[in-house]
Amino acid sequence: METILNNYKTETDSKSRSTLKTMFVILVLFLTIVGGGIYYVYKTYTDNVNQPLTDRDDLIEFEIPEGSSVDDVLNLLEDLEIMPPNKSSSFKIYLKINELEQLIQAGLFKIPMNLNMKELAIELQTAGIPDVWVTLPEGLRFDEISEILAEEFGSHEGSTFSKQEFDRLSTDPTYISTLQLPFTPEGGDPISLEGYLFPDRYRFPLESTEELVIETMLDNLRTKIPEDLTYQDLILASMLEREGRNADERAMISDIIRRRLDEGWFLNIDATLLYYYKDWKHVLTQEDLDTDHEYNTYTRIGMPLTPICNPGEVAINAAVNPRTNDYYYYLHEDNGMIHYARTWEEHSANVNTYLR
Repeated sequence: METILNNYKTETDSKSRSTLKTMFVILVLFLTIVGGGIYYVYKTYTDNVNQPLTDRDDLIEFEIPEGSSVDDVLNLLEDLEIMPPNKSSSFKIYLKINELEQLIQAGLFKIPMNLNMKELAIELQTAGIPDVWVTLPEGLRFDEISEILAEEFGSHEGSTFSKQEFDRLSTDPTYISTLQLPFTPEGGDPISLEGYLFPDRYRFPLESTEELVIETMLDNLRTKIPEDLTYQDLILASMLEREGRNADERAMISDIIRRRLDEGWFLNIDATLLYYYKDWKHVLTQEDLDTDHEYNTYTRIGMPLTPICNPGEVAINAAVNPRTNDYYYYLHEDNGMIHYARTWEEHSANVNTYLR
């Protein structure tokens, strides 16, 4: 009898342990599923908040009528295609969490289509005279930047912005000497602000002067660059901006250029010549390659005199963080594919294969 009872107890204990294990596994699975669900919701929400709402960068004007509710505003934004319907709920949650619902104003607005939710929420609190929004792509010369600025400011009645004055200031040694630049060439101030005008999306007051625009861009540069960046790094970054198509290519080319510099090679970079001619589409001739000047990296060893454009953050990072390799040459075929080579023979073969 005792043996039967002991066997029964053993079976009961075994079943209890098995039940506990099963319950534990179920609990772990439940928590994993719930945790994964919470993470998915959080990730979706943060992505919606921080990503541009559309891929259009044109400006749109609209009016929020007096007495509009948050839902009315959301419907208006959807009708204007500023707010994708599948993101309205996230925007409404963002407004509520940050107690911004009551701060949305009625009135006239003029904003870019590709704001993210944070930027849009700020804009909806400032009805009235629109500011000037300007998107400056990476890789432009300062005269190309001033052309875009003049076009955007010129589209607003009352602006006094002058391209000619912006260009003059960008090469005026007296004005440049008054700026607290984060770095300068050895021996003094730069001859122009080429390279210092950080590409980004900017919002300027309509009454902005050319000086204010320049100082705003310099302030932005200071927040985006490594503290130990040098003027030579900036020149390198400007070449990488024009020579590379993406972060990987620029990091690779950065190492190639540094190695050629270290070993006393000509850089042979077409973009430096195109900068000299102030025309990125200029078709280079043999005469162009042979004409000696401070931007001809076919006739002079070393860096060009100044940056050849205003590089972005990716190119600047590539300049100071090259990706180690053992190549000396590179080229892009017509479809944009890059090909590297270790020797002149390999490079010549790439030229014959991909460019002829």
